[in-house]
Amino acid sequence: MTYTKYSHQQLRCKSLPQLKRIYSEIGCTTTVNDRRCKDSWRSAIARYQSAQLQKIDEQDIAQGEFKYIADQAQAIAPEEPRTTGNEIMVQIFNACEPYGLELLDDGIYTNNGEKLGEVGFTDGFWWFARVRTFCDSVEDAVWLLQIPNGLPSTNEYLQYHPLEQLSPGELQGLFEARALVGV
Repeated sequence: MTYTKYSHQQLRCKSLPQLKRIYSEIGCTTTVNDRRCKDSWRSAIARYQSAQLQKIDEQDIAQGEFKYIADQAQAIAPEEPRTTGNEIMVQIFNACEPYGLELLDDGIYTNNGEKLGEVGFTDGFWWFARVRTFCDSVEDAVWLLQIPNGLPSTNEYLQYHPLEQLSPGELQGLFEARALVGV
């Protein structure tokens, strides 16, 4: 609730019953030292109003700080999270592990020491390299790296990838493939 704020001059013009009424109306909780003296009532009302204004100022400051923080968060929020080099290496390591492959500084190796190539993540795309070839995920990159004769045939790719996981471009390529046209 909002109450009228009274100045010292306004309070001086009030009678004792009026000061008591104002005290009650504004919900004053400040102790009145001498309940028979107008100055005690004026002083209690003034101290209470001053404390209320201080609380309002503190709330305004807190709301201003909150708005600043919210604005800063909103300014940062649209940015896409950046993937760090360590996170990429962890993903590559985790993709190599099921196949028993070893991730070293210069590439990915079989347990026999044969270098298969490299896997990486650049500009939002996973790739594997004997010759850099882009693919959809780190798991695909590691899987494709192990195939000795290059890229898999359509049937090999479909064997390991359900249709729900194929991108629209891959689905379109399947429909245009000669192997499927004759079926």
